[in-house]
Amino acid sequence: MNDFGLLRDKERLDRVVAMDVGAYAGCSYPNGGHADLLLYAKYITLWLLWDDFVIETGGGNGEIIYRIFSLRETPDMADPYMRAWWSVVSDLRQRNGSQEYLECLARSMQTWFDAAVMERASAWHAVMGDFGTYFDRRLMTIGMVQTALLLQVFAGVRVADSGETREMVRDSCKIVGMANEVVSFHKDSEWINLINVYSNIHGCETDKARAAIIRIHNESVISLDSRVRNCSGNVRIWGEALQYCAEGFSYWHTLCPRYASSHTTAIILASS
Repeated sequence: MNDFGLLRDKERLDRVVAMDVGAYAGCSYPNGGHADLLLYAKYITLWLLWDDFVIETGGGNGEIIYRIFSLRETPDMADPYMRAWWSVVSDLRQRNGSQEYLECLARSMQTWFDAAVMERASAWHAVMGDFGTYFDRRLMTIGMVQTALLLQVFAGVRVADSGETREMVRDSCKIVGMANEVVSFHKDSEWINLINVYSNIHGCETDKARAAIIRIHNESVISLDSRVRNCSGNVRIWGEALQYCAEGFSYWHTLCPRYASSHTTAIILASS
């Protein structure tokens, strides 16, 4: 990241250090070999920094994002993030990522960007309407739909799009998304947080809203576990990687300095 000029000041360097990259990548991809884990870590860390300093501040272009992630356009050399993304996606292509796969990933990243733009815009408006609208958008902006695609490359399998796999991905989105909402609550005073949204829409105290979000998380852990146990073949291989990833990200939220102010801990259930 430093080679691409992304850590040019102390604020950005401190932000990456606070991500606790070792735990960020290691908890969510614990079975990865060194080369795969390093590329995976580059992808998710670059993504988080890019979101913090570009997307959430109004930058980015959905069309350019699609063309960079599909390797259809040489990046603007003046944009260090696009040059870094080109490098990471090029490495991903070498991990047996076909052009068809890259196109799918590119469309998915573009969809993520569009949802993030809507989320950013809504941060300055009063909460109103249906909780489900905010909830579904948060499931998209948390990034697990795209990470589930990454795991196919690293797990060495291709998984067909189906109702079964979509529900597994949705469970993973709930696990990571709700963990993020709980630990981000104290730092989200000027941002959309589902605890505040739930509280405002349902007219309840913050503690009750927080409990509802935690309940969604816990039920999704159980749901994903059940779905993985009931599948086989490539779907089972990918599903287990997805399960480790979702629960690993959820756990990472309780460990890293980025969210230390939340004082949130996790109860680790026995494997039985």
